[in-house]
Amino acid sequence: MNALIVGGAPDPGVADVVARIAAAHDLIIAADAGASACLAARRTPDLVVGDFDSLQETVVSTLTSLGVQLHRVSAEKDVTDLDLAVAAARERGADSLTFSGVFGGRLDHSLASIGTVWGAADLEPLVVEPGLEGWLLAKSGRRRLTIDGRRGATLSLIALEDPVVTCSGLRYPLEQAHLGVLSSRGVSNVVEEDAAYVQLTSGVLLVLLIHEHDG
Repeated sequence: MNALIVGGAPDPGVADVVARIAAAHDLIIAADAGASACLAARRTPDLVVGDFDSLQETVVSTLTSLGVQLHRVSAEKDVTDLDLAVAAARERGADSLTFSGVFGGRLDHSLASIGTVWGAADLEPLVVEPGLEGWLLAKSGRRRLTIDGRRGATLSLIALEDPVVTCSGLRYPLEQAHLGVLSSRGVSNVVEEDAAYVQLTSGVLLVLLIHEHDG
């Protein structure tokens, strides 16, 4: 089962992304203010989780009237609302995850969101944001990535845990290259072929495809 998790990143373009991709998913879970993006996209989430500290009560009332399942927790907690959404997706049997509305806004939130995506590596997570797509490569999940039809797009390889990487179809190909954690070496490569390939031998890597903002 493929689940879509919608976070509360403050980018109005997230609603357009959700409207475009929601139908391809079996389950939609909103993390707190992600519920507002779902409603703006005219997509009713199946579940909303979080402390609701950034969700207006009028939105909560709308969700209740729509029969949406709400799981409200105390703000005094040791995990983020996004972590709670991933846990809920696992409980409901999700075997793959797509995230949207998780990068952007406060830097600390975005960094924590990367950690959450990393923690879901076994579910081969995909991140779809306005103007950006991301894939987490790790031993416990996806280890090879093929990107078709994105000639000219910017591709960045963000090392999270000492990855060894081979990539081709790019302006700067790599062959069993060791990338230091958060090294700038993999940043701002360019797709130059009809298909680009990224292969992970070891470690953990976040692959980001940056393209023109298209909602």
